[in-house]
Amino acid sequence: MPDPVTVLVVDDEPSICDIVQKILEPKGYRVRVARHGLEALKVLAAETINCVVADLVMPNMDGITLAMKLHESYPNLPTVLISGQVDVKAASIQALAPLLNSETSCLLKKPFDSADLLDAVQRALSRARP
Repeated sequence: MPDPVTVLVVDDEPSICDIVQKILEPKGYRVRVARHGLEALKVLAAETINCVVADLVMPNMDGITLAMKLHESYPNLPTVLISGQVDVKAASIQALAPLLNSETSCLLKKPFDSADLLDAVQRALSRARP
């Protein structure tokens, strides 16, 4: 039996981490949590992570910087970016454009429902290259 898919949830809001965990775990995903980008990079260096779900606005290292580092160091790692910001700055959108055009990344707006999150994670995983 294969190991479960491990999803790293990166968000400084504990309630969002809890919600994502409650959506993914019943579907068979193993969930790890990091509260910001620097913590996420430490988890990625220590564990096998199959997908990242990361907020764009966080302390210590925001999601945009994290997404760019993931794209450079782990180009095939499926990444779902989430944001509650209605008007993400134009510079942020410009920085994210190459990532969102990649096969393994997408942007999901908060609040999201469980079906949207599951669909985004499954799509990102299915498009990832081994």
